[in-house]
Amino acid sequence: MNYPGPTKSGISGILTPSLIGYANDITFPWPLDSKLDGSDVGDVFFRTDSAPLWTTPPVKDALISLSKIGLSNIHSKDIISVLGSPKQPTFLHNAVGVILILDQGPRNLFKGIHARYIYDYFGILARNLTSYLVSLPPFHNPFNLQTWLNAGIELSHALLRISMLMAPLCHSDDRKDHMLHLKLTENVRSFYEEATRTKDPYRGSFSKDLKDIYLFANILNQGPPQGTVSIEQFVYWIMRYFTSHVVYVDWFARSPFRNCAVGRDDKEGEKEWLRYCGVKNDEMVREKVKEDMGRGVWTPLEIE
Repeated sequence: MNYPGPTKSGISGILTPSLIGYANDITFPWPLDSKLDGSDVGDVFFRTDSAPLWTTPPVKDALISLSKIGLSNIHSKDIISVLGSPKQPTFLHNAVGVILILDQGPRNLFKGIHARYIYDYFGILARNLTSYLVSLPPFHNPFNLQTWLNAGIELSHALLRISMLMAPLCHSDDRKDHMLHLKLTENVRSFYEEATRTKDPYRGSFSKDLKDIYLFANILNQGPPQGTVSIEQFVYWIMRYFTSHVVYVDWFARSPFRNCAVGRDDKEGEKEWLRYCGVKNDEMVREKVKEDMGRGVWTPLEIE
């Protein structure tokens, strides 16, 4: 398999090694040789406001610079080339870091009229990169736990990183992406169960979970397990959390979360579901996005 080499797009000057390293460090603040605690990981992932960590000038400047290039001028190979060859030891961390910048960065920074960038701009770039990563052969594929183990990364540390690679699929509007996500998650779950000699306690409710459109809101409202929590317990909890995204996309044939941000009206049942999830849309934002889309323009990104 041939891998893209350096390009002249200027993307490498935006998605720099220091920025990629920073994205990894703030998301995974634990030394790679440390034993992970499930409660601590849950606090960092779900109970800590990560927005301040994403509002540093390098992150804001990078995202604004990318937004000015235009989607039609950013080709997948431009971003893929930043990762380097899958044969290089830095490839896996680069892959995760860039996904974090494109997926998590905008979610922490863009509000109101700028939320459109989360889905229709950076979300597209992140999803395109995911397609490349998924296409890699097993021995280079970052969705394969064995690939990380071969690189000397401990199992649970590796799984946390794969969880972030899953994000563009979880946040997708396309049911096919969620079916792919289910397949990848099951591969990871089975490998993890065998490697740790544990069993996912939520397997018994899996069929029921796939029919519960309120599962996502209920899981998020309750939060990850607290108290004395093994990393295995947290891992299985977050896998259930992943699954909960599949349900509402399957039910509504799209993700209602992005309706307002991309200027589309709520369908029957979506407004009530969003209200249950605690989402209150700004109708002025929706109408402004519709206006911009009708004129074929984007409101330029301005981040304080």
